[in-house]
Amino acid sequence: MPSYNFYLDMRENRKGERGIALWVRGCPKGETRPVIIRVGEDIPLSKWDKSKQRVKPTYTGSPELNALLNKYEDEAKKCVRELELGRCADFETAKAALRAHFAPKKKNEFLTIFDEYLDTQKSVWQPATFKKFKTLKAHLTTFAVRTNFVLTFDAIDKRFEDAFRAFLVQDAVLLNNSVSKTFALVKTFLRWAEERGYHTNDAYRHFKVKASDKTEVIYLEREELMRLLEHDFSESPTLARVRDVFCFQCFTGQRFSDIAAFKFDDVKGNVWHIRTKKTRDTLQVPLTALALGIMEKYRAHGRLPVISSQKTNQYIKEACRLAGIDTPTTIVRYRGNQRIDKTEPKYNLIASHTARRTFVSLSVANGMNHQAIMKITGHSDFKMLKKYLDVSDSLVSQEMEKAWK
Repeated sequence: MPSYNFYLDMRENRKGERGIALWVRGCPKGETRPVIIRVGEDIPLSKWDKSKQRVKPTYTGSPELNALLNKYEDEAKKCVRELELGRCADFETAKAALRAHFAPKKKNEFLTIFDEYLDTQKSVWQPATFKKFKTLKAHLTTFAVRTNFVLTFDAIDKRFEDAFRAFLVQDAVLLNNSVSKTFALVKTFLRWAEERGYHTNDAYRHFKVKASDKTEVIYLEREELMRLLEHDFSESPTLARVRDVFCFQCFTGQRFSDIAAFKFDDVKGNVWHIRTKKTRDTLQVPLTALALGIMEKYRAHGRLPVISSQKTNQYIKEACRLAGIDTPTTIVRYRGNQRIDKTEPKYNLIASHTARRTFVSLSVANGMNHQAIMKITGHSDFKMLKKYLDVSDSLVSQEMEKAWK
């Protein structure tokens, strides 16, 4: 009986990755020599599960790549069955037929240029941005395979937009706002390619990318923030440290990546002079007594006790739970025309980015000028800042009372 196994090449390429190949044995019946078929995908050895002969879930785009491997195996089985029905008894004939079946067609120029785009931008982008575009490529590749859509620059039109949008909702199971962000990435790539003369098709400029579904802004009320700050975590030093870093972020309004890069030498008097990692802006952030108190607590250690963002998000939820930040909170999302409601304790919705939203929301609630907030957070215009803005129910009541007293 024929066998079908995936292996990695013995040698690494110049990027330190290895090619994936499908080995087909037993065609014709009883044949032990393998027909080796190159899949055309390379991955690091550490991302390969040898026992399962598939890509590990930790590799970006693993679901799409594993689906491709499944497709290769199914196609090979189909080809072998046809050879058996045709009573093929010669190994060389079987090998030629299998390789012809999988012979690469003309290399897809669209994806080739996309790879060039990734290579040229990798040194410029933040790792998170690079990961987003790698995921986009995986979506495009899977979309083309599952729908038999031939990806070319000339084919990028409204029909592509409709088909790819349907794929993202139905197959990739993305929420509407994530679909909009994905199309924004598509437009960014196509604009880059057009500027370099790879195509002249400007139909992509009319693709809809604006997020149509408003999302709830999750932040801590002032009372919740102070309750968290003052909670006794003496029995859990780890939670105490994560709480301190999170509160320092709430009091300064900076991104987690900039909190992680905090240096005591960057503080002159009561002002933190910072060059942001994401936008490379130079900011001067006044430090309040609350922020200075946390900073001084760790001066002897030489650094703030920042751990990974993943661990921070895990521990801050537990810290908020212990601090009693458990108000039932409902978030509403949309996938296509489907409304998805989810209600859970507030602590489950707290993550590192909540701190920046808390700073902005509480600053607005306390009457801080929007321009001053933007000077501290580094937002370049009010439109970018606006998505962080929200006011609490209590503030609405106060404003109503003030207006109609």
